[in-house]
Amino acid sequence: MSAPLRSDGWSVRPSFVPHGAVTPVTLLADENALTQLAGVPTVAWQTPWSELSNIQFVRFARGMALFATAAGVRYCWRNPSRNDFEPCAPSSSPTAAWSRTIAAAPGLQRRARRVDRGPRRGYWVVALSQLLGIE
Repeated sequence: MSAPLRSDGWSVRPSFVPHGAVTPVTLLADENALTQLAGVPTVAWQTPWSELSNIQFVRFARGMALFATAAGVRYCWRNPSRNDFEPCAPSSSPTAAWSRTIAAAPGLQRRARRVDRGPRRGYWVVALSQLLGIE
């Protein structure tokens, strides 16, 4: 059983209710559910992982995003920081623990990593020009 995780500083689009809070959002995650605490005063929404589909956890150079579909609505949670993970219990690596929790979700979509082929093409061009005697 993994420890629940807490992450502050998120925003969500769209809001869970019409004209509801989209920021500040705190996400709590464990092996059973994703919980969102939004607005002031705080309103809690808990959704079991089994009710979420098309889950994607994306890390960007400056931030991260969590995408999931619930009841036919596609939600996007964004955080401008990549270092905002706090385990509710001690852990060796909060980011790794968060990734493991998300990875255990049944609706997780895995994407193949993009491979930058630019340098390889450059090597082939140089090798081909040497073989053909082009300078």
